[in-house]
Amino acid sequence: MNQRVKKDWKNKRSIWLTRLVFLLLSAFIWGLLKLGNSNIQTTITVPLKLMDVPQDIMFVEPLNEVDVRISAPALYAFREEWTEQDSVRISFNRFTAYDDQHYYLKSASFIQATQNYQPGSVDWIRLADTTWVNTSSLAKVKIELRADFDLDFIPPYYRYKKPILTPDSIYVFGPSEVLDTLRYWKLPTITQSAVDGDVNRILPVNLPVGLQSSTKSVAVQQRVEESTVKWVEVSLNNSDYTTKWKAVPEVVNVKCRVPVSDFGRLHGGLFSASYMRLEKGDAVVPIRWNHVPDFVEVLDWSPKYVELIEQR
Repeated sequence: MNQRVKKDWKNKRSIWLTRLVFLLLSAFIWGLLKLGNSNIQTTITVPLKLMDVPQDIMFVEPLNEVDVRISAPALYAFREEWTEQDSVRISFNRFTAYDDQHYYLKSASFIQATQNYQPGSVDWIRLADTTWVNTSSLAKVKIELRADFDLDFIPPYYRYKKPILTPDSIYVFGPSEVLDTLRYWKLPTITQSAVDGDVNRILPVNLPVGLQSSTKSVAVQQRVEESTVKWVEVSLNNSDYTTKWKAVPEVVNVKCRVPVSDFGRLHGGLFSASYMRLEKGDAVVPIRWNHVPDFVEVLDWSPKYVELIEQR
């Protein structure tokens, strides 16, 4: 009898426990559904990458992220809060200038610029705080960049025109007394042997201590093509001379290294050569080159000097 009572009691307890579990599970599911349909607000941190920043601006501290206030169903909001956000690209043109050194980003501008980054189930409402960037107050100057090469070419390959630098100039920030002495900045030398094709490098901009630049690297390309040698005749031209002097000879033979692709279009009319001006008398003066085509390298010329004869 006692065993039967105990068995009935265990069966009833099992039934009630099962009912309780189902009740709790139902309440949990109902809570999730209710919570999922309820919008809540929270703050997420979004990585930021500024685009279109002018070269003459350098930030005191880089702006790498912003806090964004979002509204979303609870489950989506929790997911966004714990998910690593993708980097957002925004143009610096979206910032408003407060003065020459301080800029701020309005929420409306940010939201409008980042619509494509927002998940479909989430609304980005506004920036959590006003976002400011401060720029350097140091003096600045724009200087030319120059590339230096030590290349060993495989014949018949040779460099074609001047190297292409992107960018070809940078803004440098620092003490004005130092900047006044800068005219250009030479990048690290590019060394390569057995060159038979274009040379491409990304070079760092390593400035001395005390000088800074927002440009950290430069893309350098030296085009390379097959080349050959060609002789051309160049007529001497001194347009500022009167007919009082005559040059002997009046034509210079020039030995050039020229790309095979430009061989046919190279002629003496593309060059400009002249000689030193005289006030009176006769003299032997050196020839000087005023212009040489950018796709040509002058290897030699003859004669090196001309005789100027005063005509009476």
